[in-house]
Amino acid sequence: MIRGAIFDLGSTLLHFDGDWSTVLQESRDVFAYYLVDQQVGIEFDSFSTSFKNLIDKEFLQRQVDNIERPLIDVARKTLRELGVENASDEVLALGLVQMYAISEAHWKLDPSAREVLTTLVNDGLGLGLISNAADVGNVQRLIDKANIRSFFEPILISAGVGIRKPDVRIFDMLLEEWDFPPHEVVMIGDSLKADILGGQRAGMHQIWINHKNAPPPTPTNDEPITPEIEINDLSEVPHAIQQINREY
Repeated sequence: MIRGAIFDLGSTLLHFDGDWSTVLQESRDVFAYYLVDQQVGIEFDSFSTSFKNLIDKEFLQRQVDNIERPLIDVARKTLRELGVENASDEVLALGLVQMYAISEAHWKLDPSAREVLTTLVNDGLGLGLISNAADVGNVQRLIDKANIRSFFEPILISAGVGIRKPDVRIFDMLLEEWDFPPHEVVMIGDSLKADILGGQRAGMHQIWINHKNAPPPTPTNDEPITPEIEINDLSEVPHAIQQINREY
């Protein structure tokens, strides 16, 4: 019997309505202009180019080792490479708030999210959330903007714990707080590699929300990803959990 459900956030409960590459560029520009205005000792073009290059490098590495690189650390490293050592944590943090405001405006709550979450709570399930993200404040603001914080306990963000899905350790952290065995928990998300593989590794049930009707995962000689249940819309989650309960 399922006692707990863990949700992913981005592209599961929230959906992005903009052009991702355009929004990322605008966000980086806002951050660079802010630092120039703060007179930390950079030129816009040199910082913007170096920041993007380092983000790309660090974020590729996290796909390999599942270690989260908080964006504030990437920004500090970029400044050090440019010979700037005097930017305070406060300045960087305020700049990142302005930077993330650009993308945060494009994240919208799934129309069925509140009904689904309410149904699961009324069914007696505990709800948790695990989000892969490079900035804790960004995720916390998105949760509050969507007004869904009250549904989840605990909320784990990779930038806060230093580990990303599908590393089993981040799932174990949540299970320890609940004190539920993994076979009584289901992981729900849109990412085969992060959510479904992570759920498999942790010994949980898994529900893959295939919003874009992507083809099934290609079998490999490495670690196969085999979603237990595939659905196309968040609204189908309660029925999918009922199916798991009937089968187990």
